[in-house]
Amino acid sequence: MTFNKTFTVLLLCASIMLADGSILDQPEDSKLVQRNFKDCATARVNYLWDHKPQGALAAICYSGKYELHNYDAKHLKRDDPLVCSQKSFWKIHKKNRYDCFYLLKENEFRPDSAVDDDNLQVQYSDDHCYFFEHYSAGTWMDCNESYRTH
Repeated sequence: MTFNKTFTVLLLCASIMLADGSILDQPEDSKLVQRNFKDCATARVNYLWDHKPQGALAAICYSGKYELHNYDAKHLKRDDPLVCSQKSFWKIHKKNRYDCFYLLKENEFRPDSAVDDDNLQVQYSDDHCYFFEHYSAGTWMDCNESYRTH
């Protein structure tokens, strides 16, 4: 009798997983559902950098609050927001929303919180941008088209 109850419970669980799509369904947009946040954001920022507009000095995707020195269109070009999600075997979803944008001309990016590979991905011109990351002083990026950092 115990075997029958166990089998019934397992059959019920499998039916529920099939019904809600955990086993057979693929994500509608597999580009947004990645194995982890870092891979998802890295893919987007690499795409942005490969297709950057003329004059772009940096491409950034960041999940969190931040400040920019200059928000006007001559110094900043926003891209569509990015939502990355991680999915575990038991259908637990974690989502991260990123703002993605280009720094143009002179601008400075300052995150308001600690950064790591899961919430910040950047590509930038070594000739025109300086990326500073220090455990106690914080993180920021300064870009200026008129100087070379080397």
